Amino acid sequence: VIGRDGSIFLSVGERENGTTNAWEVEVGETDHTFLFNFKIENVNVLPGTYDVSISKQCLSYWKNTSSDLSYFIAVEPDPQFE
Repeated sequence: VIGRDGSIFLSVGERENGTTNAWEVEVGETDHTFLFNFKIENVNVLPGTYDVSISKQCLSYWKNTSSDLSYFIAVEPDPQFE
């Protein structure tokens, strides 16, 4: 999850190899610059639309917008936040 230039992006790619293919989509707006990484194997949620909050303490909260379903998912311990 990347915050830059007033927008929030979801990006999928390999962190360790910047030359691999990557995919990115804009999903929101922000006043901050940040980078939070997830291991894809930790993001195991039921299909749906989620509001996601991420703390600087490396924890994310995923709340399904149409049902009483939520998840706490760990963020990798190397966040960047300005």
